[in-house]
Amino acid sequence: MKRWVGCLVVMGCTLPEPRWIGEHVQLAADQGLEPCGDVVGHMDAYIKKIAAELNVPAPVGDDRIIYYWLHETDFAQRTICINEDACSLRGDVYAVALPLDHELVHALVRGHGTPPPFFLEGLAVAYEVALPADPRETYPIDALLAGTSVIEAIEARESGWLPPSRYPLAGAFMAFLIKRHGVPAVMRLYDRLRLLDGLGRISRVFEAEFGETLVAASGVFEEEVAGCTLRGARLKTFECAAPEIGWDQRSLAMWQAIGCEEDGAIGPFAGEDVLVLRTLEVEKDGVFEVSLVGDSVDGSEGRWNRAILARCGGCEGYVELTISEADGVVRAALKAGTYAVQLLGPARVTTGMGLRVERVADKFP
Repeated sequence: MKRWVGCLVVMGCTLPEPRWIGEHVQLAADQGLEPCGDVVGHMDAYIKKIAAELNVPAPVGDDRIIYYWLHETDFAQRTICINEDACSLRGDVYAVALPLDHELVHALVRGHGTPPPFFLEGLAVAYEVALPADPRETYPIDALLAGTSVIEAIEARESGWLPPSRYPLAGAFMAFLIKRHGVPAVMRLYDRLRLLDGLGRISRVFEAEFGETLVAASGVFEEEVAGCTLRGARLKTFECAAPEIGWDQRSLAMWQAIGCEEDGAIGPFAGEDVLVLRTLEVEKDGVFEVSLVGDSVDGSEGRWNRAILARCGGCEGYVELTISEADGVVRAALKAGTYAVQLLGPARVTTGMGLRVERVADKFP
């Protein structure tokens, strides 16, 4: 039945058949597209984690999400997606990249109504594991707010939809609402709002659900995200539950093979990246020397080995660090907490990378 429905969203039934079958997702890929690592296992784990967070059922059996990974060249001609590279329709995903956790969020909550685009896209951005090379992750929220307010972004439309430039602000604001009011209240708001609601009804439903005005909440949001990036503002629910790197809190020297055949590898995303997710616990504030060596270095063909450390828990006390071999030894102040660690390398070849973290002081002189 889902296969028949899928034919309705393409220009003729030109969809590939699912070949990789998981508990919650089935992957169908065009000829010549091959997943890297256990990407279906990643999507299964992601769906299970986020479904539990949102208190929605994780689809199984005939209701499993079908992820159609399609060639970019004729994507627009073969689908009726509004966006030219990805969309979620009737609980399935159509995309030119793999994996796009953003679209999986849409598929999971499709039974919860269709709110205005700012809230619909904001929820997906708040929970997504972003593409490794996505420049929006380092956008300062302050810079976004300098060009538009939350209220203006809610009202913004481009061909009836949210302009892509407003996605980071929408994601940061929805993450703020979830932390401030909790998932159940935010999902009630999501259910009650309608796609074509204007600012008046949005404001009334918002105040009825949260006990504060939209204008007041926006003001608090602007204060809390000052100096923060999108990566800091996002919830990082999945990344911050990754397997922990054990260490003695003084010195860490670890080696990780990065490649499609390695355990825990995810890719190839929108380019040639392979990603391994880990977490690192820092028990006390301190100053640390961080360095990385890798087989594939900045400037080589394709991608290169690099690591991203991002403190879990939102904008308050947020710290992030991106490092490659070209950076040498970086001295950084890391606040106590759990850090999501992304270890990255090229998909075209298996590489190795070494990450060193050394505590050198309790605080900067």
